[in-house]
Amino acid sequence: MRVAVIGAGIAGLATAAGLAKAGAGVEVFERGPRDAVPGAGISLFPNSRAALGSMGFLEAYDQVPYGPCAGTRTVMRRPSGRVAFSLPPWARPQVRMLHRNDLREFLLKCCNGIPIHWDTAVTVTDDGGPSGSAGITTADGRVSSWDLVIAADGLRSITRDFLGLDPGLRYAGYAAWRGVTRGPADTGGMAGEDWGNRQRFGTVPLADGRVYWFAVTSVEAGRSAASDGLATEKEAAAREFAGWYPAARSLIAQTDESEVLRHDLYDLASHSRRFIAAGWRLPATRRMP
Repeated sequence: MRVAVIGAGIAGLATAAGLAKAGAGVEVFERGPRDAVPGAGISLFPNSRAALGSMGFLEAYDQVPYGPCAGTRTVMRRPSGRVAFSLPPWARPQVRMLHRNDLREFLLKCCNGIPIHWDTAVTVTDDGGPSGSAGITTADGRVSSWDLVIAADGLRSITRDFLGLDPGLRYAGYAAWRGVTRGPADTGGMAGEDWGNRQRFGTVPLADGRVYWFAVTSVEAGRSAASDGLATEKEAAAREFAGWYPAARSLIAQTDESEVLRHDLYDLASHSRRFIAAGWRLPATRRMP
């Protein structure tokens, strides 16, 4: 079977590696460059390890360094820094915390031998119908046929839109800054997500001592540092969380301006009716406060 995967993000690479391991002939098409560093940090829960084990990559995955170090407390703090609660050791989630780029590099190793076409935007131009081959076309007009085309091209999927499966997007009601400190940072031996009034701050220690942090605030869509009269998003995050405990402010301060990302957060406006019609049992959507 010949399979084209559109998108070389985490989902696309994992899918490509698993299908190739199962014997499919796979190629990946990614519109971005190879040297782009994706995102900031990511927390992987135990089901990710189970999934990689089912694909045959467990031994390699267990060699990837991750945080937090042993003995780190999982807590929820208030903006003052007061610990509202601390999970007992037996209840702490077995989460592995990595930089997204480290995870991508691991998945790229799993994709060894799979052709990955960087800087290559493609669109599905023929869905193949019930029994035909699907067709994709590159930006310069090259056409190819495939037994299966997998769309892993993100939230604003061009492929999903072409197939008439896109229910549109819904603004979640908040924006998030994310960053990784330039060097090792002190978290006081704690990690977790802290809640304030319409604000949240997350502390995620990585294997090399650096800290991935995220800062979330409820705000109307479309705001930015520039629209607020500020020079950088680092400055915007620092101003938004200026009243928080010193360690949170310190993590923002220890991050290079170019490494602070800001995004309005969206999800799909509804579940795809195609999947529901096919008999998938989908959970009700739950919204965070």
